[in-house]
Amino acid sequence: MSEGGCACGPPQGACGSLQGDGVHVDIFPKYTTLIGDVGSGYAYYSESFDVTQFNELDIEIVIAAISGTVDADVEISSDGIQWRRPGDTAHQALSTATPAQLSLSGPQRFARLVFHNWSSTTAYLGFWAAGVFRNS
Repeated sequence: MSEGGCACGPPQGACGSLQGDGVHVDIFPKYTTLIGDVGSGYAYYSESFDVTQFNELDIEIVIAAISGTVDADVEISSDGIQWRRPGDTAHQALSTATPAQLSLSGPQRFARLVFHNWSSTTAYLGFWAAGVFRNS
């Protein structure tokens, strides 16, 4: 984690929502590749982050390559065991056209990022993800 700046580096103007004050977190380092099995709903999870001291979370996912139907969600938990998606601002279908922006506000205990493969074929995703945790 770092204070200020742009957490995911300067990739052709990305990181629009990630600049400014807050704690910057690399959720998946540049460049991470995930390959998902055939079948609807195959999921890959980030580590969980204790976000108790923050009331706003902005995440940006920059896609370098994608195949198949893949989406991303921010999930929250009060105990680190039972996880749920808090709403539509924490969900995004992914494409290479623009960086995906996910946001979450309100007090939480834990948060994590999850990717789902909804394809009927094996999907892959080349990307990185960074976030800014803020107290606003």
